[in-house]
Amino acid sequence: MRPDPAPSIAAARGLRFVPGDRPDRLAKAAASGADPVVIDLGDAVAPADEAAARAHATTWLADGHAAVVRINAAGTAWSESDLATAVEHGGP
Repeated sequence: MRPDPAPSIAAARGLRFVPGDRPDRLAKAAASGADPVVIDLGDAVAPADEAAARAHATTWLADGHAAVVRINAAGTAWSESDLATAVEHGGP
């Protein structure tokens, strides 16, 4: 079972935001002691890279890593897919 990141958000000492299209940075952020790692699917990702960012987030979360997923704003072309990704892996 994946750890629940919610308790660590309330007492977070240092969030690490990682653009979803940069999966090479996820392990480094997790190893830094961040509590929690935030996979940013929002404005940190270029429109052309949105689908790849969601795929990277899905892989990271499916591998059992805990993270918070920051999604695009409601009403954008990507918000519904972002939300589905987060929910699939234990989101809101």
